[in-house]
Parts: sequence; structure tokens; C-alpha cells
Amino acid sequence: MIKSMTGFASLTHEDERATLGVTLRSVNHRFLDLQLRIPQSLADLESRVRALLQKRLARGRVELAISVQLRNPTTPTVELHGQTIDTWYMLAGGATVNTGYEVKDGARVPGTGVSVVSKPGDVFFHPSNFYHGFSEVTPDIFWLNIRWDDNYAK
Repeated sequence: MIKSMTGFASLTHEDERATLGVTLRSVNHRFLDLQLRIPQSLADLESRVRALLQKRLARGRVELAISVQLRNPTTPTVELHGQTIDTWYMLAGGATVNTGYEVKDGARVPGTGVSVVSKPGDVFFHPSNFYHGFSEVTPDIFWLNIRWDDNYAK
């Protein structure tokens, strides 16, 4: 275990989807003082990152900054299911959920419908014949989709 340190490190990783930047600064300090700056889209990871640092470091004032810049802004998806009902349960990550909007020529009509920024634990219900979809999706999104046929006959 590292007992004390003064240092600086910076790392950038780029791929076709995004640029990820991580900067770590530390100075000697009597106790362990962690300062984390993590984007909202990665907020679910903060406790794991904090635990990892606490496991490896005994003392010091440590600042960790993470940045994520998506390369291509995502365009809203447009879905319409004539006979199915969707219920989305957000497990991790997030996105902007768009629902109840009008569609013209296969694209969402601006200024119509509702857009909500989702977070883990949110539930969204989409009736059949009701336009819905995602935009501004974080790379770590996971959701459970429960879909059933509303025209089911016994």
C-alpha cells in the first residue's frame, strides 16, 4: 500500500465513440482526502472508484478528474409498436427518454412530446401506438424492457 505521495498523471483514450480523459493529482497530507470529479453519466461508478482508491492509498490529498466527450451526438430513436406495450426499467447509466411525440416522415417533430433524463431505478411505460425512444445515451446504459402484446386473446 502506498503510504504517501506527491505526483501528477494524465491519460487520454480516444476511439470512434468518445474521448475519455483521466487526471490524477496528489500532494502529501496527514490523512486520505479524496476529491472526485466524475461526469453525471458515470455517477454510478463513483463509489467503486472511491473504494478502489481507498484500498490502494493510505494518505494524501488526491484529486481525480474524469471527462467523457462523445464524438457523434446521438439522434433520437423513433419507435412505434402497434400491438405491444413496453415497460422500461433503468438498471444503470442513463439516457434522455423521449415519449408521446409526433412523427413526420420518420422523424420526431420538434417541440412535441416529453423528454426526461433517466437514472437507474426509473420506470417508463409506453402504451401501444405511442411513439417513444432514446437520445443522448450514455455508453454504460443498461435497461430491462418488458414487452407484451395488448391484443392477446385466450
